[in-house]
This record gives sequence, structure tokens and C-alpha cells, in this order.
Amino acid sequence: GVTVSILRARGHRLRLLLPTVPHVAELVKSSVNRWDEKPEIIVDSQRKWQAFGKADAALIASGTVSLELALAGVPMISCYRLDPVARVLAPYLVSVWSALLPNLISDRALIPEFYDGYIKPNNLARQLEALFADSGMRAWQKNGFAEITRRMATDRPSGEIAAQVVMRYIKRGNSQ
Repeated sequence: GVTVSILRARGHRLRLLLPTVPHVAELVKSSVNRWDEKPEIIVDSQRKWQAFGKADAALIASGTVSLELALAGVPMISCYRLDPVARVLAPYLVSVWSALLPNLISDRALIPEFYDGYIKPNNLARQLEALFADSGMRAWQKNGFAEITRRMATDRPSGEIAAQVVMRYIKRGNSQ
């Protein structure tokens, strides 16, 4: 909420959209009740992809949405607060250098990630402003997202490829 207020005070016109999945929609709605400005909550998958197609930039919590937005070509930044237990255990359990699939797939830090104490509204606002503008950061991300799309392209539907892998595994298991 504070980041949005900062951006509005700087003259940015924003439309706030918050895609979520049906089983947590009510929790999300109750969580945003205390925000000064309420986002439009989107549960429908088709509407989500339409919103992605119109978005200039996004502020996300890490998760699958990072890959979805990357494939839609939407520049973004990520912020995430770890719960106290995860904060203690993460250094021992996490073996990847990024929590975001687009960063891992591209093998570079395309999307800035801010965690816990590094989540500062003024910093998030500056980062988003760089993505709103025709900036080097925006171009860097969009070029990286195009590369991710090329890397993930297949000549057949992914379900068909997965089924073939499973069938190979089953056949190999039966022959032993």
C-alpha cells in the first residue's frame, strides 16, 4: 500500500490488479481490506491473462506468477517476507541462488528480488518507475523474457511430452 501511495504522489496513474487462485481468494480479499486503495482481485484464468497482456509492470510475491508474467513479457520486481521459521531454515535448506523461475531458467538475475528487511517502499517505487519508463532495466527484462520463451518452446504440447516420459519410465520399470 505505501509503495502505491508513493507512486501516486509522484503522478503515476495506476490500475491495481491482484490475480489469485479460487481456494485463497477470500483470504486475499480479507488481507487487502486494510489497504487504502483496494485492488481488483482476479480469480478467472482468462481474465488474468488478459490483465497480463495490458500490464506495464508488476510487483509480485515470488511464485508461479513470475514465470507467467515473464512468458507474457511483463517487467516485474519481486518482494517476499519469510515467516520467522523459514528465515532461520532457508540458509540450510535452499540451494538455489534465486527464488524466481525466470531467473533460474535464464541463468541471470533478470528480476530483482527483495526479501524481509530489504523491502522498502521507496526502493520498490524507484524500481517500478524504472520499469514504467523505456529504461535499460525494462529492455533487459523483456529481452530475457523473450529468451525464456524460446528456451521453453516445444514442438508438441507439454502434456504429450510429459506422457511420453512417464510411459518410457513405466516401460523401463516393467522390463526389469
